[in-house]
Amino acid sequence: MTLFSIGFIFIMIFTVVVGVSAMIFLSFDAESSSSKAIVAKKTTQKLFDIVRRVNTETIETVDSTGSVQQWTRSGQ
Repeated sequence: MTLFSIGFIFIMIFTVVVGVSAMIFLSFDAESSSSKAIVAKKTTQKLFDIVRRVNTETIETVDSTGSVQQWTRSGQ
């Protein structure tokens, strides 16, 4: 076998081992909460009286004093 074929086989085996290791690692990951959105909504409603979606990039919040803030998604 040439050096090229030995290197290719090594890279292929290494890639398979990394992939299998990643799958095993992800299988032990904690299960996600089924009520994530509910918890986020409760937390947001504690801080702000009104939450409005202006568009897909912006939301507005109004707190108990009537202060309006606009939140815009950054980056993309």
